Amino acid sequence: MTLYISTYYASTENGVPGVKPGSLKSTGYSDENSSSLYDRQSDTLALCNMDLTYKISGKSKFSIKRFRDVTHNYFRSYYDDFITKSATAFSGDYKTFSNGIFTHYSLYSGGKFLDAGVNRIENRLSAVNDTYDIAKSKGSRIFYSPSSSINSLWAAVGSDLSKGLSVNVNFNRDYPDSFGAASSYGLGLKKAAGKNSWFTLFQGKGYRAPTLNEQYYPGSGNANLLPESSVYRNLEYSKKMNNKTRIFTNVFTKKTDRLIEWFPDPKDPSGFIWIPQNINSFKGTGASFGIENLFSSGVETSLYFQAARYRQINIEETYNDFMTAVKKTEPVEREARQMPARKTVLAFSVPAFGRRGKIRLNAVRMSRMVFYYPDYSASPSVKMKEKTIEANTICDLQMSKKLDETSNLILTVNNVFDEKYARVFGGSYDDGNFPAAGRSCSMTLISKF
Repeated sequence: MTLYISTYYASTENGVPGVKPGSLKSTGYSDENSSSLYDRQSDTLALCNMDLTYKISGKSKFSIKRFRDVTHNYFRSYYDDFITKSATAFSGDYKTFSNGIFTHYSLYSGGKFLDAGVNRIENRLSAVNDTYDIAKSKGSRIFYSPSSSINSLWAAVGSDLSKGLSVNVNFNRDYPDSFGAASSYGLGLKKAAGKNSWFTLFQGKGYRAPTLNEQYYPGSGNANLLPESSVYRNLEYSKKMNNKTRIFTNVFTKKTDRLIEWFPDPKDPSGFIWIPQNINSFKGTGASFGIENLFSSGVETSLYFQAARYRQINIEETYNDFMTAVKKTEPVEREARQMPARKTVLAFSVPAFGRRGKIRLNAVRMSRMVFYYPDYSASPSVKMKEKTIEANTICDLQMSKKLDETSNLILTVNNVFDEKYARVFGGSYDDGNFPAAGRSCSMTLISKF
């Protein structure tokens, strides 16, 4: 029996993206005499996981995973309107609670396998909004606490059909309480293509219901969201050059209907407020190449490169007359460049601690990304502006050591060189991008009983 328990806690305190605490920022409305002061924003995350695995026999095992986590976001800001001589204070205190249980039974025997399980996830949002009119000495409070849950049944089976040919099938049935039941599936075939080489063909159909935060998060939720539906196809060729080197390459296509993405709220002329929206369609085509090598000294290296092209159809505003409230929209197909067109991953691992452990360095480089924002400066005509996130390379380090026959200690350092970078765009063209986390460390102890 194996018991794995992990806890995690992280806390940050900063201004909104692109705005330092205590600095003034124009609201972006036509009244440039108005400004907002974001004097505090803090975010914390705490979670606890427990995994229990029981080996029934040499061929089967049963496991249960229990998790609980809470995300806490707090902000406080002031809004000054110098024309009306009014000042308003806002504060928001939001907590998202998640807990769930995953069960998993697995059986492996003679080239055949069976995996099956039942999952349940419950989410609850606790939100408090306070508004205080400083001039009138009056305040108001809004409290709400929506919740949602999802139950899932899933199974995967695989078998060798003949020498050099195998198949695996997986199926998932989701029962979200906010939407109707839906199914996902995957089908894979693996065929030998000579000595130490294989072709793998895979097709899958996916489904994802909107999360609780995507639907109801204060100020940015969209209760009208619909579930995503996607189809993915992949063809891979891999070859084992010798006992220590493997190369592989693949091509893939992906199409998603009603993809949920974050875009500026079309009802907000400032472009500062973002809400999740269903993109009409999203499609991507790409290819990747990789090589893995193990040296006699125990050193392992791997290189992975992917290039892809993504396109999406958005419903965009082309006309917005604020005086008459007349708006026009039309579908526009664009390159979906908010995802990197190229991605490179280089990993390097060496034995350490007298070969009782390993040190692994992982470097990921993302290419330049572009996002589109509505430009209302030529109102009533609406055009789109572009903003970029430059290419960046981030390195992570992991050190593991085997303490004894039953225990392992793992130390992880993310963003080793403390790079300042972003991979998520800000809320408007003028707003800064969402900064990614700086250097962080975590330690994990794994023990078997």
